[in-house]
Amino acid sequence: MTILRPGSSVLKPGVRERQRELETVITKYELLLAIGRTKNPDFESIDQQQVIFRLAECRLALARVQRTAWQIDQNGQTPIQPSGDNENDEAVDAVETMQTTLHDMLEKTRRLYQLPEVVRSIVAVQGEVQVLIETGELFTFCGNHANAMSAYAEAIRLCYNVEDEATEAILTSKLRKLQRHADAAARVEALVVERASDGDNNGESERSKLKAAFEKVADDDGFLVKNQLQAFSGELGMHEALTNSEIDDMWRQMQQNDKSAHTRDDAQRPASNAISFDTFWRWWVSDAVYDYMMKHALI
Repeated sequence: MTILRPGSSVLKPGVRERQRELETVITKYELLLAIGRTKNPDFESIDQQQVIFRLAECRLALARVQRTAWQIDQNGQTPIQPSGDNENDEAVDAVETMQTTLHDMLEKTRRLYQLPEVVRSIVAVQGEVQVLIETGELFTFCGNHANAMSAYAEAIRLCYNVEDEATEAILTSKLRKLQRHADAAARVEALVVERASDGDNNGESERSKLKAAFEKVADDDGFLVKNQLQAFSGELGMHEALTNSEIDDMWRQMQQNDKSAHTRDDAQRPASNAISFDTFWRWWVSDAVYDYMMKHALI
């Protein structure tokens, strides 16, 4: 069972009412589909194709309602990821349960469009495309860009088969945006390697100087917490104190980078509110830090 905090958008009366309406209709269509498959002559008038299409549409709508409400509840931010912090275990389990639940709903819906009764229909292909689009939206929101790209690529292939150029163009734009994100991540990785090539033993290297300053502030295990950023900035020679907003921005960016690139040391960190030097270094050489420094006229 998914655990949601009080006041969650997923639990709001309007969302719950819409969810109940869809669940009621889904139950009705599931019953009609089961009856129609009995081959009972009393039910020959049931249009199996239309029942399947209506059932699939309702299941997709239900998944979309729940995903949208969940996304609003998360304030549009990528859901919390596993970090080794026992205090977050319940929240992480809830996120993983929600992701799995929604993905299973979408896969179940997609299989409806692949049933023998409808599989050769253009409407079925178009419906499958819509399921793949929603799957891509879910994976994108959860930060799983590789699977999102895979879903969009499959949807583009189906659009090409039925000559749906308009939807294909929209999906191509989404795919290119995710590809740019992947390319940027690859550039950061390359920059991390390139700028660390001098090694920590070279006292004149940028990495060595940063690491020395980091270690002056970090704890005995080599981790630094958010409220130590001010002292760390002083070790870096920044004469003006950071504002709370600047600290929040820096910390958010570093944690976001950390989600997509855990190191072995980071996996053992004592709490989710602590970062290692590797996490800081990855942020330092990423596009995020340059955007931050340009914004604040630091370069």
